[in-house]
Formats: sequence, structure tokens, C-alpha cells
Amino acid sequence: MRKIYVPILLLLVMFTGCSSKDETNMPGQPNVSQEQAIELAQDFYSLNVINNVELKHLDKNELANLTEQQKKLTPIYYVISGQIKNKKVRVYVSSNDLSHHFIIR
Repeated sequence: MRKIYVPILLLLVMFTGCSSKDETNMPGQPNVSQEQAIELAQDFYSLNVINNVELKHLDKNELANLTEQQKKLTPIYYVISGQIKNKKVRVYVSSNDLSHHFIIR
């Protein structure tokens, strides 16, 4: 009898899987999309030219610009390089929370 149950169980697990195919709420995924981060940079900081967007772990110099509340969140930020009135700037938007952002001119 065991000889029948084991192959059936293996086939069932192989073809049905153990997790959801929806990747939007998977652990480790950003809560903020790249499009949302760009929109915030354009609306809040009036960023008119976007040169580059990357999702990265902040280095020590960039971490110094965070508030104590922001330091409690993950240090993974969207870094949006661009221009405001022909002046190069970088806008940082948290991948966890849209309300956590800052700019380096």
C-alpha cells in the first residue's frame, strides 16, 4: 500500500507546488514599485530629467542622511539620478515606505 501512496504524494507535490505564483507579496519584495518612486521624485522634488534608477543598499555615507525612524527600516532604496533646473541631484526613496525619502544635491 505504501508503494502507491509515495509516488502519488510525490506527483501531487511536484505538479501543484507549495507556494503561490503571485510574486507581488512574496517576502523580500519591495513594497514600493519603481514607477511609484519615480512619480514621487517628479512630484515632490520637481525632478524634470531622469538619468538612472537603481534599487540598492545604501552605503555608510548615504546612511548618514537617514533619520532615526528611517534607520529602523530596511536600507534598500531606489536611487534616482537626475536633474532639477540643470543641477544634478539624487533622490532616495525607501523600497519599504513611500513616506521615507530624501535628496542629495
